[in-house]
Amino acid sequence: MRFGLSAVKNVGIKAVESILQARGAAGPFSSFIDFCERVDSHQVNKRVLESLIKCGAFDRLGLPRARLLAGVDKAMELAARRQLEREHGQGNLFGELRPPAAEADARILPELAEWPEEQRLAYEKETLGYYVSGHPLARHQSEIARYADVTVSELGALRSGKEVTVGGILTAIKPRRTRAGERMAIAQFEDLNGLIEVVILPAVYAQTSGRLATDEPVLVRGRVTVEESGTRLKANEFITYRAVRAQALDQHPAGGQQGLDLRA
Repeated sequence: MRFGLSAVKNVGIKAVESILQARGAAGPFSSFIDFCERVDSHQVNKRVLESLIKCGAFDRLGLPRARLLAGVDKAMELAARRQLEREHGQGNLFGELRPPAAEADARILPELAEWPEEQRLAYEKETLGYYVSGHPLARHQSEIARYADVTVSELGALRSGKEVTVGGILTAIKPRRTRAGERMAIAQFEDLNGLIEVVILPAVYAQTSGRLATDEPVLVRGRVTVEESGTRLKANEFITYRAVRAQALDQHPAGGQQGLDLRA
């Protein structure tokens, strides 16, 4: 997938220009150390490297993102030493004694397993603004189909006031105050089909604010509100999929009926 580097969080145009210049001068980068050694460390600093790792920009090197992120400091130190050697004309003298950059990657990067899928996807969302290598809801599709009665993309065709249950994740929660000073919130909610704004009024917010978390799969039970600005959902209840599974198990421990009372 092609994605503009300057659109990655913390990666500015100066960093992009440094990367392009280094690649143009000596060809594609062969390893993480090779990349760190050839770019301008003043422009492509630690924060830039971390963002590039989190979004998957180095995936073609075949190393887990977790290893790359954990080894950033050591990689930058080694690259700085090699740059200094070149500047002092020591490259030819010591070049044959040091391992190639690809081997250096294996030596200095900590032996770590890749991040769990949830963490990998969270980092992609943090640096790119959306998920690339998967979606947090992918493994919940069967549960969504089982307990939700409508998708986000279908809400726009419904009449105002229609009560629905939708499955997805809260991608952002913004607390607000009503004119009376009561706490409420406006949340962004998405499923695999679309994105919608969810209004969490004071009574519901008081009951759920301590339990709501972004990027955790939930079912939202609420009423469709059709306005000039678009369709929104006024939430009456939130229930996590963890609670769904626990409730279903309590109600039907032997795997009997498929029903679930979300109001329980």
